[in-house]
Amino acid sequence: MALRPYRILWYQTGPYFAYFYTARYLDVIEKATRNSIEMVRDDEPALEESFYWRGKARIAIGDREGGIEDFTTCLQYHPGFTPCLEALHEQGIYP
Repeated sequence: MALRPYRILWYQTGPYFAYFYTARYLDVIEKATRNSIEMVRDDEPALEESFYWRGKARIAIGDREGGIEDFTTCLQYHPGFTPCLEALHEQGIYP
């Protein structure tokens, strides 16, 4: 297995898009979690796109609660981030 450089998905979020739109939702969740979210230390910001894509993938596999949690966390890191706001609106939530 090839190792990806730390924070590669901070600069190249295309894999999330590609995996999501080819219905590889578990790959989106795994990549967002292992190659981004788990790597963030307490004193560093996280990448909002990782929470957004993981949230979309969770919704796609039926984990609505997990998806909503990710979208909400996304907004903690980037208040007003339009994709996360729209995703929450699609779930009937208006923060």
